[in-house]
Amino acid sequence: MKQGNLVVLPGLPAFYDYEWYPQPDDVRYKELPSSFYDVFKAGAEFMKECDAFIYSTCSAYEPEAIYATRRWLKESGSRKLYTIGPIFPWPDTIFESSKRGLLATDHEVPEYGTPVRAFMDRILASHGENSLLYMSFGSLWWSESDYIRLYVEILLEHEIPFIFAIASPHADLPTELIEKVSGSGFAMISKWCPQQTILSHPVTGWFLSHCGHNSILEALSQGIPIIAWPLAFDQPGNAAYISLSLDVAFELIQVRTGIEGLKHLHRGGSPPVGTCESVAAEARDVLRRMRGSEGNRKRRNAEVVRDKLSRAWKNAGDALEDFKKLLRDATKD
Repeated sequence: MKQGNLVVLPGLPAFYDYEWYPQPDDVRYKELPSSFYDVFKAGAEFMKECDAFIYSTCSAYEPEAIYATRRWLKESGSRKLYTIGPIFPWPDTIFESSKRGLLATDHEVPEYGTPVRAFMDRILASHGENSLLYMSFGSLWWSESDYIRLYVEILLEHEIPFIFAIASPHADLPTELIEKVSGSGFAMISKWCPQQTILSHPVTGWFLSHCGHNSILEALSQGIPIIAWPLAFDQPGNAAYISLSLDVAFELIQVRTGIEGLKHLHRGGSPPVGTCESVAAEARDVLRRMRGSEGNRKRRNAEVVRDKLSRAWKNAGDALEDFKKLLRDATKD
């Protein structure tokens, strides 16, 4: 159990140490691949022995953290930090590669991608731009199932168009709910979704995410604001950063569970209660706010970040310049 010590990190809002654990262990670490533990176990040794650090980020997203890391590296030795992110295909990128893997487009995965594209086009015609909510907890993660089912029910109740990607092996939505979604005409559930295609489509207005680093950058690169539902690892810090520091997201607090998750937060506000009633009330409140002036402000802020990110790989952009430095340093005799 954490002691409630205050943690202050560059760029992040102040945190109590237990705020990094919004879900109990059986949710956070449920049957994770053993390779996860191997990587984290060896991480400290990697950091001690490596010659340099390469981060998939840029100063357009987290300037304070990058500055602090570089200062720490300078003070502790001569190792360098190269920030060469974000790293993923931009909307105008055309690939002539194989039809598999992370770079596959929706047209290259016709079994799933084409129906998703057709669905988005139809919702765009019937509901307009920014009308669709995209939901995903990534490839591994799954939160409290009762809360997820409740959230889906509320979206259906409010007739908000959505796509829910449920790639996690722990996803356990009941068949009757899946059938209800399919029969709604304005919602879709899929085992796999072309995330970058969805986020770049004009119909997509919001992204409900577990707040993994890559997912955040993919959303912000398109100017898409976020509804944050963090579960573990870096996700709680990411969620606080984008909701409080960048003001491009709403963070869901009532979905927190477990001994640490139900404690009060340093930022104040309504503490998590741990009931379906509190989760439902917060969900309806956030859905209302995201369609009002507060949501519009967060969208404008997300678009500002998008414009900054788009310059990272252009002439004199920090990602491009750091990549050049990396190549020069790596090829020195």
